Amino acid sequence: IGAVWQVVGLLNSTKKFFQGVASAGGILTVDQIGSVVQFGVGAGSYTAALPVSAACPNGGRINFFHNGNYPVVLQRQGGDQIAFADGTATSSITLRTGDTLELLCLGESTTWLVIGGSVGNRAASDFKRVLAPNGYRLLPSGDIEMWGSGTGSASGAVPVVFPYAFNG
Repeated sequence: IGAVWQVVGLLNSTKKFFQGVASAGGILTVDQIGSVVQFGVGAGSYTAALPVSAACPNGGRINFFHNGNYPVVLQRQGGDQIAFADGTATSSITLRTGDTLELLCLGESTTWLVIGGSVGNRAASDFKRVLAPNGYRLLPSGDIEMWGSGTGSASGAVPVVFPYAFNG
């Protein structure tokens, strides 16, 4: 419900609403600056490209909402990057069903900065993680999810070494 209200709030405060690019290789334009772009039309996964940041007004924002059944890959163009607040950067972001994303254009630095949405939360430092066969994920609530595997001995004992130390 929170995501729905976030989109409703964006629609009330945003000048435009665009249905998403429904085909592979679709390119968003500077006309989408200040808009909510909805992905979820079409069948199957597809990729959409952001506008080149140099063509966008510095400080321009684009909001995304994905309500389709298939992942959508949102990628940068040219030498642009998609950056997170922790200083990491990527060339593409995958939006899954129900995901939201808010990007801020920093045209002079060829950067799209992730400033909000569920996609940004997945990459936030609060979600420290090691995605490996024996890994863990720290959640903002303080909970720790851990997983792994081991080999049992003849007695049936299975030694378990947790990948993240418990405090206390």
